[in-house]
Amino acid sequence: VLPFENMSGEADQDYFADGLTEDIITALSLFRSIPVIARNSTFSYKGQSPDVREVGKELGARYIVEGSVRKAGNRVRVTCQLINAETGHHVWAERYDRELEDIFALQDEISHRIAAIIEPTLERAEEQRTVARPPSSLAAWDYYARGNAHIWKWTKTDNEIARDMFNRAIELDPQFSRAYVGLAFSYARELRFFDPADREECRTQLFESARRAVSLDELAAQARVVLALAYAMSQQPEAAVAEAKRAVELNPYDAAVNNCRGLTLSLSAARFEEGIPYTERALQQNPLDPNNQLYMTQLALAQLCAERYEDAVEQAQEAIRRRHDFLEAHLVLASALGCLGRSEEAQTAIEEYRDVAEDYIKEHVVFAPEVKACLLDGLRQAQILE
Repeated sequence: VLPFENMSGEADQDYFADGLTEDIITALSLFRSIPVIARNSTFSYKGQSPDVREVGKELGARYIVEGSVRKAGNRVRVTCQLINAETGHHVWAERYDRELEDIFALQDEISHRIAAIIEPTLERAEEQRTVARPPSSLAAWDYYARGNAHIWKWTKTDNEIARDMFNRAIELDPQFSRAYVGLAFSYARELRFFDPADREECRTQLFESARRAVSLDELAAQARVVLALAYAMSQQPEAAVAEAKRAVELNPYDAAVNNCRGLTLSLSAARFEEGIPYTERALQQNPLDPNNQLYMTQLALAQLCAERYEDAVEQAQEAIRRRHDFLEAHLVLASALGCLGRSEEAQTAIEEYRDVAEDYIKEHVVFAPEVKACLLDGLRQAQILE
């Protein structure tokens, strides 16, 4: 993260630009999958306009964050961009215009937003870079990135390919905590969305890989996330909530971490109103995530269980607009509509999944019994189920 340039023409604004840079470095460092060059190294470029490709070579960094701060009256404009240091091409850019009321609160807000957006953007860029490389040249990190590229394609086959990629990464580097995170996530994904041949064995593998991830890096928020999911999917809500709470403490800027906190509170512990704000925060932190239909559906399900039916309908509909074939979103939408007495709309919403709805809820909604009961009750009110 190069020092942000003060373009205000006011020397006293240097502290704001420098503080913003330092905060972004700190926030990105909490994402332990991203090695971030220390401040002392990057601030040697302060006041210069270096070629980012040369900076990348000198510091051994694959990506560069740079930006500027411009103050005008009581407003400040911050621009930020993420650049591929190997090619010099832009990966992401954003501009923030804010009122300059509390400068330190503003500094915190912008640095947190930038960190929350950059991490998933960077991971997707790494996935694309790795997929383009021949398998013969892949190292442990590359296998991990390739696994990520497959796991988010939402098919059973891709989930199995992802698991193979994570296992290959582990073979090359048995101490690679993040690869165990991916492996655990593949088992969690199978339990929730697919049909494992042996559900108990799948759950056992989920626990083993999640615990291994935590043992290798106790400060990795994502490792705590998969362990929280393991507890949630084993009907151990108190342990799930505790692990998710620890994950948020380790990295409050990670959308997946906040979503996990919301999931464990709402869907595992049945503390619906308490969990909803965390899932809402996850959506705010990473609004461009192409897989946000998952967060939206989990939010809609929590709202359904909290009897906030209109909100649940709105969120489920948005999830379906994002990905029409996401079955859980259709289930939540139909159930919420049933609770509102809008039976015909509910039946239309679930029409293509009606035959599998009841079995799916009983087998794949692996959270609190209250959650299953809410879904089933709404579908019965809509006369979809007897």
